[in-house]
Amino acid sequence: MTFLRRPARSTAADPFARRRLTPLQVLLAVFLVGLMVAVEVLLWQAYVATGQRSASFRRASLTVTNLANLQRETTRLYAETLRVSEGETNLDDLTLQRMLMGRQYHVTQSWDVLPDELAPIQAALDRYDAHARYFYQGFDRNRSVAAGELSEAAAEVELLVKRLYSRHEQRFFEQLTNELRQEATSQQAMLLLGIVVMAIAATLALLLRRSVRSDFQKAYEALVHEVGERKALQGRLEHQAYHDALTGLA
Repeated sequence: MTFLRRPARSTAADPFARRRLTPLQVLLAVFLVGLMVAVEVLLWQAYVATGQRSASFRRASLTVTNLANLQRETTRLYAETLRVSEGETNLDDLTLQRMLMGRQYHVTQSWDVLPDELAPIQAALDRYDAHARYFYQGFDRNRSVAAGELSEAAAEVELLVKRLYSRHEQRFFEQLTNELRQEATSQQAMLLLGIVVMAIAATLALLLRRSVRSDFQKAYEALVHEVGERKALQGRLEHQAYHDALTGLA
């Protein structure tokens, strides 16, 4: 019978048809995912650059620290040289201080100090050692002259080390200022990129919230829709069974 035929389910009434994404929505989703990946790459690059700058800053700080230690040992060497040149006969302290200064000098060579910067200091140290060997020979008639030349060589070494330390110290403070500025800029950029990522994620969630559903929820909605159609069909069958088809009277 015609009235027993189940009506065809229309596309407009299909609860899953209206959840299908249009091609434009798919393209928008792909674009947003690509944009999110690009932002994540930028965040990673900013993080890596921050780590590299921090490593460079730590190395520069260690270089300045080593140069400060070298300057301290050089000043002590100059003080011991003056004491010996004024008539002190015990040379053990001077020899020990020269060894300490040389050890600190070798430590400084392993850091970010150019060989061209250390070349004048090395030449001055060679002259100092030559005068010290001549002074240690102990000839009385030339001892005063050797003591003066040794003091002048120690003063030259101290002056060169002070100049080198001053240059690196100024360079360090300039790098520190740039580091603080770049760190502030990087933090602002990372914060902005993080906000962009959150905005993209929220947009994707709003775009896909009707298409990304669990199987249980889809099955439940389909069951509710099916039960509603069966109740409507049952109501129409009962009405047709107890009412006249032409007049509609009971």
